[in-house]
Amino acid sequence: MREDLLALMLACEQAGDKMLENLDLSECDTSGLSFEGYELRNISFSRYDPLCENKKRIFNVSFVGARMHKVSLSAAILDRCNFDRYIKAGQDNIIEEVDFFFSELYFCRFRNACIRIADFRYSVLHNCFLSGCRIEIGDFYMCAFTGTTTLLGSIFRYCSLSTLVFEHNCLKIENIDNLIQDDCEMYKFMIEKTSGRIHNPCCPYGSSKHRVVFNESNRLETLSSLALEGASVYQALSGTYAGKGYNRDSNIAYKRFCDRRMKYHLIEMSRANSCGVKMRHAMNYLKHIGIWSLGYGYQWWKVLALFLLLAFIGGLYLHLHVPEMDAVEAYARSLNNSLGPQESFAEKVGSFFSSSTHSALGLLIVGFLGFILANKVRNNS
Repeated sequence: MREDLLALMLACEQAGDKMLENLDLSECDTSGLSFEGYELRNISFSRYDPLCENKKRIFNVSFVGARMHKVSLSAAILDRCNFDRYIKAGQDNIIEEVDFFFSELYFCRFRNACIRIADFRYSVLHNCFLSGCRIEIGDFYMCAFTGTTTLLGSIFRYCSLSTLVFEHNCLKIENIDNLIQDDCEMYKFMIEKTSGRIHNPCCPYGSSKHRVVFNESNRLETLSSLALEGASVYQALSGTYAGKGYNRDSNIAYKRFCDRRMKYHLIEMSRANSCGVKMRHAMNYLKHIGIWSLGYGYQWWKVLALFLLLAFIGGLYLHLHVPEMDAVEAYARSLNNSLGPQESFAEKVGSFFSSSTHSALGLLIVGFLGFILANKVRNNS
């Protein structure tokens, strides 16, 4: 089998047409071979078999500069394989519809690789090199990045990152360009290309959940579940970033979590038939919009804008309540009262409520400025 493949490759090179298609190499030993510059279409290097305990080992294979379309590398152990992007003579190599389902990748390289429609579900990437790669429409459900897998400068666009875990290096917030859950049509397309086509390890003939048909009758339910799933992804990322000391990324991820929770509650409010359920979702929506307004320490200008608005309202109230006092004096007394109420001012205002409001305004000014400063220091920004 290996000799037949080598003879076929030699014939392709002699003919000047480095193209291989419609081959089943799952029983062929391809270790040590070089497919550099080849066009590989509809080729299976390994297959997922739920009844097979052992995975096929593919060692030291070079796919540098190879254009790949509908290539299966599922349920395999890939050791020191190279998928680096290499442009030669204007020929751009794109890896499209590649299947790494249930595979283990050790010391593999994807430097500057352009990958579109990839299935990495249940796979493990150990000490791999993904710097500069661009992955568009990828399913990383239950995937693990272990060792020192590098992701510097990589872009994950419309990918499913549900239950994706990191051991050391992790995706930063700037590496994520939209989740697949943000677009219903893209999510449907991914399911049809990955989960609907490849077996589920716990259900050999596919999961009915992954084969759900998106139509207008359940569209709101689909949008609601996608918003909730997207929120859980950013919530998990926020915790990961916080644990690794990436405070700014953690705050941005938490902000995006709040955005998707707000979207979820809005959809559920429109779907609910009970007034009680509508009210519960409305209260949860207001809770998250409150966190959004504060920016959770990530966008300091939002905190400052809210502070100025509240300070203006408080100062206007005091100015109107005590006409002979101008605005400058009102704010000055507020800052002074933040250290402790003054009896003389309380007599002048004439009510405990007004004096307390004035003192609270001063505390608000000092407190918010301290909040902004503390978060700027915490986020190193």
